[in-house]
Amino acid sequence: MLWSNIKSCDQGLYYQRELRSAKWYGGGIVFYSNASPIISNCIILDNDAYHGGGIASLNSGATTLNNCLITGNSADWGGGIKCDTYNLTINSCTLSANTSSNGAGIWISGNQAITNSIFWDNDPQEIVVLSGTPTLNYCDVEGGWSGAGTGNTNSDPLFTSGALHNYYLSQIAAGQVADSPCINAGSDSAQNIGLDKLFTRTDNIPDSGIVDMGYHSYVLKIDSISNNLGNITIHWNGILTTGMNYIVQWSTDFKKWRNIPIGGTDTWVDIFISSTKKFYRVMEE
Repeated sequence: MLWSNIKSCDQGLYYQRELRSAKWYGGGIVFYSNASPIISNCIILDNDAYHGGGIASLNSGATTLNNCLITGNSADWGGGIKCDTYNLTINSCTLSANTSSNGAGIWISGNQAITNSIFWDNDPQEIVVLSGTPTLNYCDVEGGWSGAGTGNTNSDPLFTSGALHNYYLSQIAAGQVADSPCINAGSDSAQNIGLDKLFTRTDNIPDSGIVDMGYHSYVLKIDSISNNLGNITIHWNGILTTGMNYIVQWSTDFKKWRNIPIGGTDTWVDIFISSTKKFYRVMEE
């Protein structure tokens, strides 16, 4: 795949599930020229290329990765990511099980800023720095990180499998036997970072307090339905900061559903009082 000028793939989760291959750059995604892409809430999985199995960033603009899971990718240079961009920012990402003889997790040339991310079980190296001075803050790096930054650790993140992938964080409260050291170990609160409606635990309870390190999952669900004199108020866990839009559907028989485009909100009120029982569901547009 060859993509340029991508602003965002925020509309839910982007799954690159099929094995994709590129001869030279970016088995999953490649950026070049003056693009300034923002990639958020994505899973980039099982791709390969000579440079950048998951992502190759070659552009002179600013590249931002927010809350991405990059796993199972392979390349000669940069299994997960190969970055020749000096303006790369990585926030709350997990890179694991990528392979390369030169930077299995990420191959860096530049002064990248990486925060709240996990680099674990990439084979054989997590991070290779060719040039520049990347800064890692509040990251978990297998084998440790001796470069610039603060709040980093070298502790097994205790990944556990769940409904969507194999990179949830083990938590006693969710039914596992131990707590991951990546829990409540990030740089700021989950709310301030915008991850308070997403989750790292297998029981889908959203992150709260200090943000957990690594990728956060998202499953759309209705939080509450209330009745006020016949007006039905529906509230769901909408992500309102990413441009995602929603549709409310209602039915009286589970057979025919009617769409109500709502836009970027997390609440809708049905003011049409009816004596017939109604059923509701919410979908991403």
